[in-house]
Amino acid sequence: MDAETPLRGACSCGRNHYFIAIPSNPHETLQVIFDDSAEHSRALSLRVPLAQIHSETYAFYSDETPNTIRRVFTPDHAPHSKRHFCGICGTSLSHWSEESPEEAELIYVNLKTLKSEDVDRLQDAGILTAVTEDETEGSHESSKGSRQVTSIGQGREVRGNPWFEEMIQGSELGRFRRRRGGETSSDGKTKVEWEVTEFESGEGDDGATVAGKRKLGSLGV
Repeated sequence: MDAETPLRGACSCGRNHYFIAIPSNPHETLQVIFDDSAEHSRALSLRVPLAQIHSETYAFYSDETPNTIRRVFTPDHAPHSKRHFCGICGTSLSHWSEESPEEAELIYVNLKTLKSEDVDRLQDAGILTAVTEDETEGSHESSKGSRQVTSIGQGREVRGNPWFEEMIQGSELGRFRRRRGGETSSDGKTKVEWEVTEFESGEGDDGATVAGKRKLGSLGV
């Protein structure tokens, strides 16, 4: 890996950019972490030394400031941690914790925000390979299991990230719920999945709930 060219990333709208300087021992210092807890929703993060990362914000309009572009949130249930995200497009950028002195020297960057060519660099260097192989094996097992089930998760309720729900609590977004389900045809050739999202503002017309239902797609197997 070329140590002179930093890893680069950005949010979806392009207002937040960050640069990660390649350390002298990248295989020992850079690490891809897979977390399938509800807190991170099966997220892949690149753990890097805090001193190696530099971030910048770019305003597209005169009323945008660095504080409105790059937002920081500290959950009540984890006061030792901070979440960084774009205040315009909502992209989750990174999270940091000072639960221990060692942890405070590291930051976890959302791998999905890295430039595709820099993700390729991590793969070429062998830093990302082990994780992607594990993910592939896991997805194969999941797909095999889904073919054996005719009805999939009927009406199963899915909650959002705890830190995100805490952040929007009391706001106009209120509390949201998602229900996902699906069915597979008897011959196993067609699979239909659906998702219902409910937003409860808690104000207005007797706390009415606005629900939207969208079909995720029909897939031939």
